[in-house]
Amino acid sequence: DPLWSRGLGDVYKRQISKVVNACLESLNAKDKKSALIKSGVWSSKINLYLDLVKQAKRKEFFKLNEEILKIDFINKGLMKADTWEQIDSLVLKLQDATALQT
Repeated sequence: DPLWSRGLGDVYKRQISKVVNACLESLNAKDKKSALIKSGVWSSKINLYLDLVKQAKRKEFFKLNEEILKIDFINKGLMKADTWEQIDSLVLKLQDATALQT
């Protein structure tokens, strides 16, 4: 059912968006842990986010925000593309954005 699929796609998009935005808030803050808490990150996940932020490239997170907006347009029918392919692509880009820097 396309309507159900769009709804579920929106749920995944919001979850990824929450991760990206919390990381951006933390990257811009002096006290990264406090910024994550303020962003609504569960206390049991703070250390995972802190590890993510340590590896992060800020510009990559801004690109991810653009991809999230694209998925939002697709879900609203303003752009034509496969939502699930876009979400897969976004997850892979999130992985790339947080890859260990060597």
